[in-house]
Amino acid sequence: MEEIERILERIGRESRERFERVGAILSFSEYLDLLRRRPYALTRDVAQYTADMMDHRDRDDQGVVVPGAPVPAPHRPARRPRRLAGQEVQNELYRCLREFVQRRRMTG
Repeated sequence: MEEIERILERIGRESRERFERVGAILSFSEYLDLLRRRPYALTRDVAQYTADMMDHRDRDDQGVVVPGAPVPAPHRPARRPRRLAGQEVQNELYRCLREFVQRRRMTG
């Protein structure tokens, strides 16, 4: 048991030292300074947020992409969610969002 505790202490210490060395943990004022200098690297616009939301929604329990997979609400039995458009339209919307996000990264 002592061996495990020593290992965990060493891992914790090395992780903390690495974070401090590379600046992975910032104070709030350091974060705000970085945000002022590189806002696009630390924030998401609505296109990025929507595409990320679609990525998250369209994954099964193992993380495999399943486009248009039904997402049951926790308080209701599983059923196919309502859609504003068919799968082809959703796919095209997703493609456009990702393309927009990629172009923004290249120019921003």
